[in-house]
Amino acid sequence: MQRYNATWAYQQAYNADYATAHANGSRLMANANVKKLLADLKEQQQADLFLTSEDILREYAKQAFSSLGDIIKYNVQKEIATDPETGTVLDTSDNPVKFHVTDIYLKPSDDIDWSVVKSIHKGRDGLVVELYDKQKAMRELIDRLPAAKVTDSDEDSLLQAIITRAKQSNLLKGDDD
Repeated sequence: MQRYNATWAYQQAYNADYATAHANGSRLMANANVKKLLADLKEQQQADLFLTSEDILREYAKQAFSSLGDIIKYNVQKEIATDPETGTVLDTSDNPVKFHVTDIYLKPSDDIDWSVVKSIHKGRDGLVVELYDKQKAMRELIDRLPAAKVTDSDEDSLLQAIITRAKQSNLLKGDDD
């Protein structure tokens, strides 16, 4: 039950060459007793995993709604530009030139859900954190979850909220109709 390949399994069990294993592996798979044993083993393996399709969907949901903010924290500081020869760099109004420095840190390891992190490494320009593909996870969820039911009243209430907000912002001029 390692590779789900009859030829490979036959080679491992009988120490046979590829040609012999290829011929006899398929014959062995036709045996009803072997089929039943394999089905029982698969069932036992599934029970041992304690894994359901809901568990997989839950992992996709975590990936779909994860954010770099769950993994990193950052600190932005203003610093004054300096020149080694002239000291503080001044602008045309003789004010010190300021720039922003951003430091990026990983959150404490215990606070990170590592199941949403694809990789972390130090790149040429600093820390590189890569999460699993959110769009792919969302597509998988959309394909497997039931479609949302939208009623006419739901559409009307959304449309009415948009119209009301637009009128409040003077984006729409006219009657209440």
